[in-house]
Amino acid sequence: MDIPRFCVFHETQAKDVQIGQLASIDTRNGIISGHVMRIDPAVLTGAVTVDVKLEGQLESAVAW
Repeated sequence: MDIPRFCVFHETQAKDVQIGQLASIDTRNGIISGHVMRIDPAVLTGAVTVDVKLEGQLESAVAW
């Protein structure tokens, strides 16, 4: 899937995230695999935004 999704990490955890790292997103209806595409260098209210490229079927893991 080519649509990036955004995850937010506390700035103390963001130091452990690296570009290319594998990611598993729990949608509470399933788990979608992906990898980290971008880490926003800005810290907003103690949080860092991370862009994750999803791989696999989004529809099967998300309840609409």
